[in-house]
Amino acid sequence: MIVFPSIHDVMAFEKRLKQEEIACDLVPVPRDLSSECGMAIEVSEDDLLSAIRAQREPDNKPTGVFRRTDEGFRPVSL
Repeated sequence: MIVFPSIHDVMAFEKRLKQEEIACDLVPVPRDLSSECGMAIEVSEDDLLSAIRAQREPDNKPTGVFRRTDEGFRPVSL
């Protein structure tokens, strides 16, 4: 799950991923991750690194990248 500070950033990143042909979904952000923006981008575990590499806009940086685990969400170190 890739979290951004605004819905504008989420939608810009979704557009970028679609241009790169990386499958993604817009999903609600769990409250324990952020209360800034209501939506996040979710990509498969296999596509996570490719999605991060596709992020090229310096002013559109995610506020966090997380993996879903049985215990909840864990931050991903980039």
